[in-house]
Amino acid sequence: MSTISQRIPNLFLGISQQPDSRKFPGQVRDAVNTLPDFALGMLKRPGGEYIESLTNASTTGRWFSILRDQDEKYVAQYANNVFRIWSLTDGSPRAVNMGSNTGVPGTCVIADVKTTLANYNTAVTTRKTRLTELNNAQADYAEALDGQNTTTEELFAVNYNYPYGQVDQYLTSGILQNAAGVYTVKNANAVVSTSVSLPAGYSLGTERTGENPKLAAEGYRVFTAIRTVAATHTAGQLAAALAAMNTAQTTTTML
Repeated sequence: MSTISQRIPNLFLGISQQPDSRKFPGQVRDAVNTLPDFALGMLKRPGGEYIESLTNASTTGRWFSILRDQDEKYVAQYANNVFRIWSLTDGSPRAVNMGSNTGVPGTCVIADVKTTLANYNTAVTTRKTRLTELNNAQADYAEALDGQNTTTEELFAVNYNYPYGQVDQYLTSGILQNAAGVYTVKNANAVVSTSVSLPAGYSLGTERTGENPKLAAEGYRVFTAIRTVAATHTAGQLAAALAAMNTAQTTTTML
């Protein structure tokens, strides 16, 4: 059987369940996560983003949208003789005035609906505030817990300059020792100390002279600096942070 080829100008005619021999040029068997657009071509379908659960939405009923302008967009449902509307911006419910005719459910009295919505919005705002307070309290507790112990860190970094075809190497973090036994301690390119003894909180780490021949050629021995960092929080601060976190958890759970 000979090979048959053809040019199809676009794929904008959508999905067809007809056999291939009956499809029009531009129809496809399937289109997964795509959005055909006559101006821009076959685009990837925009992803979805969870905004909010629709309060009191029914599992049955009819759905429709209300798109007034760029700022006022709503999704609506009619179920059990009741209209419900939610904002497409944040998912919050909107009041619906269905009048007072015979047969209108009592839940649709506009004054009652507005009161319910006001209480709902207040509860949502309060919950967001409590969750923010809980997150902050948890972060404070974690910081206080991490700050209970003395820690050490290794400091070592070198940098280079290239003036007129040469290579200059210099230490930005670590310890240099010259032939006279004087230590120069540097941290983040700042000189911490220049003395025959090391400053408090610093000690010699691994010697790295062999890895840095330019500094060695200038008569220096090169070391990693070991910096001791004292505890940043007391036991009392930890206890206070724990109490604040427990209070925030209790308050959030009560909502």
